[in-house]
Amino acid sequence: MLLGALPAADHPATPTAARTVLLTGFEAYGNTPVNPAESVVRALDHTAIDDATVAGIVVPNTFFDCIDVVVAAIRKEDPELVVMMGEFGGRSMITVERFAENFNDSTRYDLVDNEGAADARGGCTR
Repeated sequence: MLLGALPAADHPATPTAARTVLLTGFEAYGNTPVNPAESVVRALDHTAIDDATVAGIVVPNTFFDCIDVVVAAIRKEDPELVVMMGEFGGRSMITVERFAENFNDSTRYDLVDNEGAADARGGCTR
């Protein structure tokens, strides 16, 4: 059974609605030529896992547009579960974030987003 999914209805003769898992992953960014999260999303898009179908969305690495893309995907897919993946350079394994907080501080690393914009405000997105 898919993690977080509810058990099937008690009456097997009653058809159950299809379940959707929205899986997001950012496109390549900065000094990373390939983002493993994007590769996983592309590999699993339209895949059936138990009674769920994966809807994969590659998220653009552009400041604030990325939020609109994910919100639109949630509205379109109406998923039962959303899994948002990212890359943390240097990690050798998949880890789950306990507390997701992202600082828009790319200028600190001399990076711009994929449209060439730099967000020097240092804002925080939770």
